[in-house]
Order: sequence, then C-alpha cells, then structure tokens
Amino acid sequence: MNLICVIDKKTNGIGYKNDLLVRLKNDMIYFKNVTTKTSDDTKKNIVVMGKNTWYSIPKKYRPLTNRINIILSKKSKKKIETEIKKNNYVNTYVYSSPEIFLNNLKKIIYEKIFIIGGESIYNYFIINNLISTLYITEIISNLNLKCDTYLLKIDFSDYNIVSKSSVIIENNCYSPSLESNINEVQYIFICYEKIKQL
Repeated sequence: MNLICVIDKKTNGIGYKNDLLVRLKNDMIYFKNVTTKTSDDTKKNIVVMGKNTWYSIPKKYRPLTNRINIILSKKSKKKIETEIKKNNYVNTYVYSSPEIFLNNLKKIIYEKIFIIGGESIYNYFIINNLISTLYITEIISNLNLKCDTYLLKIDFSDYNIVSKSSVIIENNCYSPSLESNINEVQYIFICYEKIKQL
C-alpha cells in the first residue's frame, strides 16, 4: 500500500484543527496526479481516509473524482452513508474499521491503494507494517507552524529513495495553521520504497 502526505520536517506535524498546515497548489496537483494515475485504464485507485479527512474536503470536491473513496469511521458511518445515498455519490464506501475494509478488499476491483489521512488512519497502517511506498511532501522552510496531528516516526533506513524533486518554492500560500498567508514556502517531493527482505 501507498501513503501520501505533507509533513512539516521540523515537527513531523501533518495537520491542525482538521485542516492542512499550508495549502500548496503544486502539492494539490501532485496529489491528484499520483493518486489518480493507473497503468490499466479499466481500473481506479483507492484512497482511504478517516471522517475528518473526508469532511475537510470541500463538499463540491467530494468524493475525489476518478478514485474509489473509502472512509473509515465507526461513529459517523450511518451519517456518511446517508450523505452518499442522498448525493448519489459513486465509488464511495464507508467501513467502520480498517480491519473490515481490509477483509472486504477482495470484493473491490482496483489498482493501487493510497492512505491519505488523517493521523489515526496513517498510523494504523504504519504500525501494522502495511505501507510499501511513501509519497512525502516535506516542508523544509522553518515556518513555526502550529500542529496538533503528527505522523509516527518512520524508520527510513527500511526504505530506499526512488525519486526526489529539487526544492520547490511557492509564494503567497495560505496557512490554516497560522491563519495567514505565508510569503514563501519551500518544500520537496520524495518517494520512498520499502526495501524487500530477502
């Protein structure tokens, strides 16, 4: 499985008050391209998220197009199912736990699985050693961002770097974390693949 997220290099923070740390236009394009691209045109990728991530997506963009949307939530399962039915959302399903989702995977036709957040969903799949590829957008600017959700520390010695972009500089980015615009944000895209054990 694949994990994709934006991380503040300084703190390992990934979010604040159920929102992104910084809204990066190039990262949003990258996210869409990575999670949508398939080698088989007859298949779609799965994006797996918790309820907070689902609700953080603006309603006009829900569900994420050209992907199979999986929401994991026990408390909000019925509420989200009602929303799906009311709006005739396609390729959108709710499971009350990661275990039930994994047990039902064989019923779904898909190409790749991307874990897209939030904190508890990321960390479940990391702890259970289910992540083979990491797509990390690493914010390298020292911005003193406020964070209240974090990605578990990953032992990167278990991974090889497959690709790494040059430093990307984006100007005038809004930060929900700081509730203001940031003049300049520097970040990089890094893709890691887990080293296969012999």
